[in-house]
Amino acid sequence: MDDIKVLFSSLPHHSLCGMFENPRTAPVWEAQYGLGFTTEFLLKVAEDLLAANARNHGVEWGDTRARCINASWANFLQFAAAARTR
Repeated sequence: MDDIKVLFSSLPHHSLCGMFENPRTAPVWEAQYGLGFTTEFLLKVAEDLLAANARNHGVEWGDTRARCINASWANFLQFAAAARTR
């Protein structure tokens, strides 16, 4: 399995990613799965998710939901990467 599939399968549910959830969920994720990924990889995936978020515009409910999920995971990955440098 390639790294991106492993990463996405290890991420917490998008409802557990956010400003108030990340400080609680990121350390748990980091201890269980995060050490298998470089900080640069996390930041690259977050950048790709935000780019997909920007491209995925439409009026369909699924597009809105996908943008929300992409943004949640991108913020989570950015938080996890930033926590490594503190």
